[in-house]
Amino acid sequence: MWSTLLGLIERWWREKPRLDIVRAVVRLRDAMQKCETSYEAYRAAGLSRKQPKPHELPPLRLAWEQNVGLLSEQVVELGKVLEIFSPELYRQITDYSGDEVDTLAADALYKVAQSMEQPPELDIAMIEVTDNYRTVLKELDAFIRTNFKPEEVHAVARSRLR
Repeated sequence: MWSTLLGLIERWWREKPRLDIVRAVVRLRDAMQKCETSYEAYRAAGLSRKQPKPHELPPLRLAWEQNVGLLSEQVVELGKVLEIFSPELYRQITDYSGDEVDTLAADALYKVAQSMEQPPELDIAMIEVTDNYRTVLKELDAFIRTNFKPEEVHAVARSRLR
């Protein structure tokens, strides 16, 4: 019995770093999706034909800001692994993350210009996240499929739901 238990512990010890990487990759993917979804909700509310109520936009923008922060944290957490094992994907993800931060900053400048009754140098309708998101998500999915087993990804996804 004890030798079986020690064998299980040893196997878990060897597999744990791999599961940590799988968990980090899945969290990065989730952060990208949350970032994109919250931005689209914020943008849609700001561009709707009917004027949004003043209380609607701040929570949507705050959700977007928080998701950009979460995305940045995930990029930092997984950065070295991706940089070593998939430099092109690492470059694309950092570019995407940077685009999100730039878009957030551009939106902030737009709001400041509006509050100062100055003509903004940009229009919120023109601030769009490019196809960069779709391209990076596709590359990340390919990286996941190539490097991890479906049951590993499933186990990580299932453990988060509990």
